[in-house]
Amino acid sequence: MFAFNESVYNNLETLNCIIILVFLVGLVIFLYLVWDLKMERKERGKQKTKMIKKEPILNLIIKIRAIFTTSFNHFERKIIDSKPEKTKESKNYYIKIEPDTPKSKPIDPQSTPPESQSKSDLTEEPKNIDKELKEAALTPPLIITNDFLKSNSKVVITGDWLIVGGSSIGKSHVESKMPCQDNFFLSAISENLGIAVVCDGAGSAKNSQLGSKFVSERVALIFSQMVESEIGLESIKSLSEEQWSNFAKRGLFQARKDLEEYSLKEDLKFESLACTVIVVIYHPHGILITHIGDGRAGYLSKEKGWLPLMIPFKGEEANETVFITSKIWSEKDIDTYLEAKVFIEEYSGFTLMSDGCESHSYLCSIFDEDSQTWTDPNMPFSRFFDPMMDGLKIMRDSGLSPAEIESKWIDFLRSGTKGISNEPDDKTLVLAVLKK
Repeated sequence: MFAFNESVYNNLETLNCIIILVFLVGLVIFLYLVWDLKMERKERGKQKTKMIKKEPILNLIIKIRAIFTTSFNHFERKIIDSKPEKTKESKNYYIKIEPDTPKSKPIDPQSTPPESQSKSDLTEEPKNIDKELKEAALTPPLIITNDFLKSNSKVVITGDWLIVGGSSIGKSHVESKMPCQDNFFLSAISENLGIAVVCDGAGSAKNSQLGSKFVSERVALIFSQMVESEIGLESIKSLSEEQWSNFAKRGLFQARKDLEEYSLKEDLKFESLACTVIVVIYHPHGILITHIGDGRAGYLSKEKGWLPLMIPFKGEEANETVFITSKIWSEKDIDTYLEAKVFIEEYSGFTLMSDGCESHSYLCSIFDEDSQTWTDPNMPFSRFFDPMMDGLKIMRDSGLSPAEIESKWIDFLRSGTKGISNEPDDKTLVLAVLKK
């Protein structure tokens, strides 16, 4: 009996040791699996980070997923359940998107300018303006005088320059009975020195045609007075890019401030006046340019041919941009959304336009089969601009009146090519040619 009990006791002790050993082995395996899973997730996170840079859609999905899996306090989702509009959230601003047409096929740089690559418009909510920019704004507010407004014309002949501009309503706006939301402004400041402004109203902003008209006129006045009274006609050729950037921020912020006052005076929602803005100041030694949003601008270098003047702002999606009314006016954000450049070299022409003209005159959309991504070379088509430059020279040398040149220019914007004729978006195009 005693032997039997001792045997049983020894067997139980052995069993306990086996159980403890199995538990320890299982614990080690469990900890290893946990560590391996953690490392796998970490590696996937790195891959996602790499993919985010290449795949804007994946980036958007990850952001939306984060809204529901992390704290709701960091994001506020805004949904407008109406057609044809829908909303989406971006990191820096809210955007309202209208339906867009599919992207065009890849472009051959040697081919003729492509057909329309229609683009939707966007609006955003305003943001409180930082104290630093408030103090930098021009004071007192500038007033547009009737005499200055009379200087605006669609054809400017000054010094050695012939500059022509025009706007034409897009096909989709005609069909939907919407007004043309583009506006532009041309004015000479002195001989061979002047300003050209193009503004494109946001398609989903109710009163954007009023906003683009007001901003184009106001910006022309503000920058003209800035050149004459602060920069100086002689000093403009030695202006650094940093100095010009500071002037550009002040000038465009002043225009935004005046637009806000205009909205209050006319009892209009400030966001309903949303528009982009491009400003070009040309002088004998080069070009100054600043802009907010998209559109295009380029110049004809005497040595290198046609080159871009600006990089249009595009968001994560192909149809995102910002406006002068957008919430970009803080010291930390403004340099991301406002571009200001100085070009000092010999040139014989320049152009600026709203995005309704870009697909017909720029190499701006190429699809890479390998990476499955779209790129924007942002290069003007010389085969588009050179014949028009020659045509303007012929019209000027033939003694055509400004009214006759203007009429021919508007005809071109309405139906100059099949693509331009069928363009759904509004079209504004300014082109300048040097006599020499």
